[in-house]
Amino acid sequence: MKILLAADGSEYSCKAAKFLVQSRSMLGRKPDVIVLNVDRPLGRTLTLEVGAEAAARYHAEASAAALQPIAAILKKARIAFREVAAVGDPASVIARVAKAEARDLVVMGSRGHGALGNLLLGSVATRTIARSRLPVLIVR
Repeated sequence: MKILLAADGSEYSCKAAKFLVQSRSMLGRKPDVIVLNVDRPLGRTLTLEVGAEAAARYHAEASAAALQPIAAILKKARIAFREVAAVGDPASVIARVAKAEARDLVVMGSRGHGALGNLLLGSVATRTIARSRLPVLIVR
């Protein structure tokens, strides 16, 4: 099975990684896992002030920090994976990468704001479901 695990470094994405480990039998013999972190853009004004190189360094460091706990979980379980870091709108990038990489399933954690919270705050998970034509498994 080809899986895209969306990771923001939170306890919720760690729960999603642990779910994959616990659900090994569902993944097939040798799952093909991509762990994706999408960092939100800094904004044009800030990027111009700090410079493109500093902005790129910031995004690289933020992605490395977000991917590290997920990588530790998957490595300990001996599940092979590839890390991908991107900058943009998380839901759009997750859906686009999942499609481009021909994934079978997107797995991600949810903070569990509930319907009212999603209505007021929006949710990366909710927006990913809306943008993706692939199955999206939300782990709470």
